[in-house]
Amino acid sequence: MRKIALTALLCIWSLSASAQKKPVLVVPLGQAEFAYNLVKECPAIDVTWIQEKADYIVSWGINEKENRNDWVVYAMDGKVVGSGETMRVSAAARDICRAIVPK
Repeated sequence: MRKIALTALLCIWSLSASAQKKPVLVVPLGQAEFAYNLVKECPAIDVTWIQEKADYIVSWGINEKENRNDWVVYAMDGKVVGSGETMRVSAAARDICRAIVPK
């Protein structure tokens, strides 16, 4: 009986540990404002600038002529996970979060 309880406890612990792993997103150096907003608006992901540690890469820029933020998120295999444009950096961060974090 004790073995079964211990096994069940270990299974639950391993499931919760795997469920807690956050997706990691690369934000290139020099894009501090974007990284700040991603951390603030999406606590469900981790942000890094080291590509080898990431699950996703974001390409994010400001189109000053049209006053908007354009972004594209790629998986590490190069597949586009999501893209969009917004007027506000914080809204772009929320959209990127929705593209990466499973519902």
